[in-house]
Formats: sequence, structure tokens, C-alpha cells
Amino acid sequence: MHFSKSGIHFFKQHVPKWQWLKIYFVSAVLALFFISGMLVGIGNLAPAIWLKDGVLAFQDWAEHYQHYSGLRPDKFIRKARPSLRGSGVVIYDKVQAYPGVTLITSMWGDYRNGADLIDMDGKVLHQWRVSYNQIWADTPGFPASKIRDWDVDIHGALLYPDGSMVFNFEYGGLVKIDQCSRVIWKLARETHHSVKMDDDGNLWVPARKMHQKADARFPILKTGIEEDLILKVSPDGKVIREIPVLSAIYKSDLAGLVLGVKNADSANTLTDIGHLNSIDVLSPRLAHQFPMFSAGDILISLRNLNLLIVLDSTTEKVKWWTMGSFAFQHDAHFMDDGRIGLLDNRGEVENPLGVELLGSRILAINPATKQETILYRSGSDNFFHTPIRGKQQFLPNGNILITEWAAGRVFEVDKNGRVVWNYLNRYDEDEMYIISQATRYDASYAHFAQGGLVCPKP
Repeated sequence: MHFSKSGIHFFKQHVPKWQWLKIYFVSAVLALFFISGMLVGIGNLAPAIWLKDGVLAFQDWAEHYQHYSGLRPDKFIRKARPSLRGSGVVIYDKVQAYPGVTLITSMWGDYRNGADLIDMDGKVLHQWRVSYNQIWADTPGFPASKIRDWDVDIHGALLYPDGSMVFNFEYGGLVKIDQCSRVIWKLARETHHSVKMDDDGNLWVPARKMHQKADARFPILKTGIEEDLILKVSPDGKVIREIPVLSAIYKSDLAGLVLGVKNADSANTLTDIGHLNSIDVLSPRLAHQFPMFSAGDILISLRNLNLLIVLDSTTEKVKWWTMGSFAFQHDAHFMDDGRIGLLDNRGEVENPLGVELLGSRILAINPATKQETILYRSGSDNFFHTPIRGKQQFLPNGNILITEWAAGRVFEVDKNGRVVWNYLNRYDEDEMYIISQATRYDASYAHFAQGGLVCPKP
């Protein structure tokens, strides 16, 4: 629209002064938004960062208003895939499925975090239920008072034969509970994603430390960071070793792997450079299968770098690394056959038709040649995709147990890629609770629940 000088003069003559002030104010706000938008495009500069975080916070609230209003925990609920019907165990091939009991961590019908131990038919053998706020209520300095039970879930869990369990609240501490969900010990660190036990019973757990300002240890990285840490935790819950991942990369003269990263955490202005999401330690039993490594060497997965690293257990320097065709991977493991297995999430990239997602894959990598082999991939007969999280377990009979976080299901495939067991954690007819982890254990792990175990009501 074009106004002549006479038109502007007319408005000045007939529009009250307070209306002009209002117009000036709105114009100034719009100009600020425009300039901030330009700054966002140029780089993460204030006040653009504050504006961007405000917009993201508003978008998050708009999407999850029921969650924040206390109506239902919809951050842990996803729309059900139309092809997935039923609830509980919906497929069970008694001949081809690997026998045992399965520990599943999720949020459940009572809107509480916890785990169910089920048999192959889906019968619940035992349940654990936990409250973040109750567990950390007496821990000064830990942010339980700022986080509600619905804002954090279990991510990474390990079951013991006596029915006790150790688990992470996602970025909210490592906890060990007994058969009746009573706390045995707790570690007030920002642990997350996975829990791995070595041959000595020690636990290896990812953690992070927040740095609000640039750290002199990491030249060129000019912003605050979320520093990834590898924690070795004793069986009684004490940190006995701590390895900063960025420091290991820098002292290995591999800083170039991280200097080009611009991943910004959607919840704040800090930079989530690596996003450590799994740790595995090479056991003496498997060391002969990996001649280029030694027993005790540490395999880690850094999602935001699409990077796998093996650290020397003594020097804490990088011994081996690879970036392959995988993207946003999770749950890297040393496999019994001398390869490294992982879940290749492949992110949230749509295919050219914009109709369906690419689908996730299970890969095996030969560390000597870095050759990749697809062990299982999404297909038309069983669409499989989890853009974030997810896990896989390589079973003794060659089957793979896969946790598809986004779909709220766990399924087992045989060597031919055929689904031989399938479990769904349904919320209602149209939606599913997400599942953060499923692990198959020997049936003896259910013995503690037999013989009339009775837990007091919480």
C-alpha cells in the first residue's frame, strides 16, 4: 500500500496522538522481531537467543498444554500407528522367539513412571513404580522441586536377580531400588540414557555437566556447553571414575570432529555438542574378538556428531572412531562376533514424497574395515522408526529385541527379519505410551517374585 504526503498529513490531522503512539510502539516491536530474526539467521546472538527460546517455549506449551495443566502426561504419549492393533503381547511365536522374561520401562496406566516384568505371554509378574519428587525431596541443591513427576521419565535400567533395579531418571539422577520400589541408594548427578554393568559389577552411565560460559579447555567453542561425562559408579552408588568426553577428544588431537557443530539445545541456549547416549566396556570374554582393542576399552555413541568412539581405558585417548551412513544413532554395543552393533535412528527426515519417514535400522560395523551390514531395517511388512531414543538387544539365538520408543512398542525379529514377538503399551484406542527400554532376561530373574512376595502399599 502506498500513501502520498497528503495522505500522511490527513492521518496526522485526524488520528489522535495516543493512536500514533500505539502505532509507533507496534512498529518498534515488529522491527525488533525482524532484527532478532536476522540475528538468529546470522548466529546465536542475544537478544535473538532469548526471543528464540521464548518462541520455542511457547510452541512447547501450546503442543503440551494438557501436560502442563496436569490433565495427562502427553509428553509420553504418541498417536498410535494405524498398523499396530491390540494391546500387550499381540504376536508370540513360541518356537522362534527367545524365551525368558522382559523388563519394560515406561509410564503406565496410573500415570506413574516405573517398570513391568512380563512373561512371554504378556502376564505381569512384577511391577515397580517410582516418583521423582518423592525420591529427591530430601536432596538440597538437586532440582526435584523444579521438576514434576510428569516432566522426567526412566531412561536406562538394569535388573538384578534379586529383583532390585538401578535406573536413570532422564538427566535426573541414578537410583537403585529394591523389589518393593524402596530406595537403596541414589546418586545426585545428571545421569541419562543407559546403564551398563561391567564384569566387576560396576556401572557405566552417561552424565552431563552444564557450563553457562565458554570453557578455556575447549578453544574456539565460544558458547556455554553441556559437557558429556562418562561415569563409572561402584555397586554401592559412588562415582569412582569420571571421564570428560570433550577433553578426551581434544587431547587426542581430534578437535576438528566437534568444532563445526552448531547444535543448539531446544530448551536453553547451551550447546549440546555430542549428546552422549550409550557406553559399553569391552569385557575380557570378548577381547579376543577385537584384536585392535583391549579389555576395558570404552565404546561410546555421540548422537549429535553421528560419531562412534572407542577410548583407551588407560590413557583415556581416542583409539578408534567412525562416522558412517548412520544418523542420530543410539545404543552401540560390542557384539559377540567382533562387530559393533547400533540402532540407526536416521532422524526425522522425510522421504522425497513427504508421505512416510525413512525408517530406522539395526547396523553392525566391522571396526577393522568400518564396513557396515544392515541386520534389520524398516520395511513395508513392519514399518519401524523411532526418530529419537530406542534400543536393541542381540539375543543368544541370533534374534534382535528392538525398543521402538516413538511407537510405544517392543518387537523381536528372527534372523530372517520376521517378527516373532510384539508388545504394545497402549494408552487408549488411538494413542500409545512411549517405551524407553525393554530387556530380555533369563526366566530365573523372575524367581524373586514367586512365593508370595507382598510389598507394602506406597
